[in-house]
Amino acid sequence: MKPNGFADGKYELRLMLIRLSDPALVDDLCDHYRRSGFTAEPVGDGMVEATRPDAPSEEQGRREILMHLHVWKVLNPEVSVQTQP
Repeated sequence: MKPNGFADGKYELRLMLIRLSDPALVDDLCDHYRRSGFTAEPVGDGMVEATRPDAPSEEQGRREILMHLHVWKVLNPEVSVQTQP
């Protein structure tokens, strides 16, 4: 990474890990993110890795991931989630 926080002219964005209380809904959450242009992959144990590759900054990407997670939670209120940056 270059000293200004950029790698090859772009922000180096980290994945956000999301753990669901119901592993059966992992694919549904991944589909929810993908429909909106995110990258989302199941990683086992009821967890999803999500990124917003075109976000202008890491913080903006994180906000967008959390906003879309909130929308998904409204549609799936029975599921509890935990996030890790």
